[in-house]
Amino acid sequence: MAFLFSALLFVLPGGLDSDDAVDVGETAHFYGLEVPADVGLEDEVGITVHYRTDTALDEDVHAFLHIQGQESACRIIRDENPTPDADGWIAHEFRITVPDTPACEPQRLEIYTGLYHRRGGGRFRVRGTTTTDDRIHAGYFDVVRGESSSPRTIAPSAMEWQKTLSLANPFRYWLLGLLCSIFLTLGLGFWLRKVPAAPGEDSDEGEGLESASATEGSAPTASTSPSVPPAETETEAETETETDDEDDDPYAEDDDDES
Repeated sequence: MAFLFSALLFVLPGGLDSDDAVDVGETAHFYGLEVPADVGLEDEVGITVHYRTDTALDEDVHAFLHIQGQESACRIIRDENPTPDADGWIAHEFRITVPDTPACEPQRLEIYTGLYHRRGGGRFRVRGTTTTDDRIHAGYFDVVRGESSSPRTIAPSAMEWQKTLSLANPFRYWLLGLLCSIFLTLGLGFWLRKVPAAPGEDSDEGEGLESASATEGSAPTASTSPSVPPAETETEAETETETDDEDDDPYAEDDDDES
């Protein structure tokens, strides 16, 4: 066990971990790669993949390297036979050059790797990560018009976020426009809610309320104007009339006696 532990420390470069791996087939494991962060056009650089096999590989087993852009036709493909050491470790370096062509102008290129049987049998099944074509999304680098940078290591777990970004990369401008539209719509709605009403609108509303109040207040006044005298007045008039009739002939009884 101590010998195996010291072997792991010796074989894997800094940044890669023996517990951070992707299973490939039944007996192979991928631990990461070494690649420059920036690769200059026409520069020859090395990309080293790190595998380990529990059993000896067949002679027809090859490791492949696919380098491609998500928004361009830039493609670099390598297919080579790796040689494991006595403990089954593979540290295979691919030498690549990014051509200075319109398709490969400065951009980000994604790196995929895996194992397959060259004489038939297809690719080794990739387990432990999401894939639909048995390729491991192992890394990336940026193409630049300048000098290449020093290699750095990329572990399998470090690629989880990058895989999501690479899928969304072709739609980044559309997504950015959608987000801007949402923020502008929300901001406009908030601003409209905070804007005070125009003075003319307030005065019109006030006049309308005053007119309505005046109309409501005048209605009872019209209804309380009597067109006929009150009942008490009519009674008093009848009493006066009767009294006048009696006063016209004060001696009515005497006239009857004389007759």
